[in-house]
Amino acid sequence: MNTFTPLFNYGYAMDNVPANILDELKKETDHIQSDFTKHFRYNALLAGRIENEYYLDKTDLIEPYVIELCKELHIKTFPNYNGPIPQFKLSNNRSGKPDLWVNFQKKYEYNPRHSHSGFYSFVIWLKVPFNIEDEMAVNCNKDANTARPGFNFSFADHCIPGGIATKHIPVDKKYEGKICLFPAWLNHNVDPFFTSDDYRISISGNIDVLTLV
Repeated sequence: MNTFTPLFNYGYAMDNVPANILDELKKETDHIQSDFTKHFRYNALLAGRIENEYYLDKTDLIEPYVIELCKELHIKTFPNYNGPIPQFKLSNNRSGKPDLWVNFQKKYEYNPRHSHSGFYSFVIWLKVPFNIEDEMAVNCNKDANTARPGFNFSFADHCIPGGIATKHIPVDKKYEGKICLFPAWLNHNVDPFFTSDDYRISISGNIDVLTLV
């Protein structure tokens, strides 16, 4: 785990995904993108206003790596806890399959504010086809007192003193190959982008806690 960022009540972790995992994920997402009609659509299980969302059959590749990150995040989140570390596994969706999917987000599409099932959730940014400077140049609210580029991955939660606190992560090409791991109940959203006709490709999943050992 490269970084841990404490937030209002809980925090999130960032890491660089190992190259061998990224290579396999890129092969699989290229295969899905080559003919969307041959793959299982995941839209009915998701909140996104995104046309192309599909089940990803890569549990054996992703699960061991993400589980180790979950253990590290758990220790960072609960530093005074001296008990055993929980055991984690990928959640199952309504069909009984691992809850793992890929988003092919187009220009103007977005994910509204939502939370996930499970205990932890993650997103891997596989391809982000734009730069922060370009997005800032066309952002219609760049002169507003809350100006920010419209491609953030954002968290929002009730903070301990009261009210809603937000954290914006300016995801652009520099975030390709990174993973963000966070509590599943933490509200988050993905804003649209405007300067590319390519897909923004991200992989997400949910993690359950098993019995303590």
